[in-house]
Amino acid sequence: MKTPFQTGGASWPFIATEKAFFTNAIQGIIISITFAFFIVLLTTRNLIVTIYAIMSVMFVVSGVVSVMVLAGYELGVSESIAMVILIGFSVDYLIHLAAHYVLCPLPNRYERTHEAIKEIGISIFSGGITTFGSGVFLFGGTIIFFQKFALVICSTVVIAMTVSLVYFIALLHAFGPQGTTGDIDDFKRRFFEYWRNTSKDGEIKLTQVGKTQSIATLHQSSRSYPTKEKK
Repeated sequence: MKTPFQTGGASWPFIATEKAFFTNAIQGIIISITFAFFIVLLTTRNLIVTIYAIMSVMFVVSGVVSVMVLAGYELGVSESIAMVILIGFSVDYLIHLAAHYVLCPLPNRYERTHEAIKEIGISIFSGGITTFGSGVFLFGGTIIFFQKFALVICSTVVIAMTVSLVYFIALLHAFGPQGTTGDIDDFKRRFFEYWRNTSKDGEIKLTQVGKTQSIATLHQSSRSYPTKEKK
């Protein structure tokens, strides 16, 4: 060592940058999935359908990330941004099926699933085809960012449509909620009814206890002042 200071190339500061990309990607995925959970829950008003939809979104994210790894992409700016954007593409197809399933007036899960795939399935497929077509043109770009983004868009569309039209709809067909099962509005109504009934029962019990105590007090007062005996 000629000098007491250690020197290095450009790879040393890139280590901290790569850690920041990884941390931001994980934080972005968690925040996006959390927002997607509440948005789907507010849209469908059904907790079970929302859980099924978020599970499907996680499968789509895992599939797209696997495609990026197989393509040899390293975690950089474009990959970190793409991991957050692809969640929006995933929810787009699932939320239409979920909302149509919940809003269907039919009580049976099989009939609801058939109605959802018949009414909204063709629209989801057509939307996926147009998005896939717009992503294909990015492969002809000379900038690497556009080529990477093209792969992310096309793989996201293919995997999201497959998961939504095959896995998600099969999950609803086999284990989907029927009637008011999982409905948060019905749960809220039952909770308030139970709370009102409990409050009324408590008030009745307190009233009965008060009456019992007042009767016991009258008996005690009558015993403390005995009547005079007749001569």
